[in-house]
Amino acid sequence: MMRHLRSVVLLRILTGLAAFGLWSATPLLAGEADLAIPDLKVGKFFGGTVSGHDLLFYGSFVIAGTLGISLYLRAQIKALPAHDSMLKVAEIIFETCKTYLLKQAQFLL
Repeated sequence: MMRHLRSVVLLRILTGLAAFGLWSATPLLAGEADLAIPDLKVGKFFGGTVSGHDLLFYGSFVIAGTLGISLYLRAQIKALPAHDSMLKVAEIIFETCKTYLLKQAQFLL
């Protein structure tokens, strides 16, 4: 009898915790469309001398330079021989990234 009572109490506690967990996790189910985009002109960085817009603008040049270097190095690496299994893994990774980027483009457009 006492054992049955303990299991019922334990079951109620676990059910309550599960319900609380599901109830409190609803903000975690928000999608990317629910994110608030801040105004880039308002934020100031480096002691108030650089706005968020300027930081993003000049950062894009850093990214473009990095992309150029990466493409140059990729061309050099592509000329090297590779094992068949490594080529298959690289193809899977490429297709996964391509699918993700296409989904993100669909979301943005």
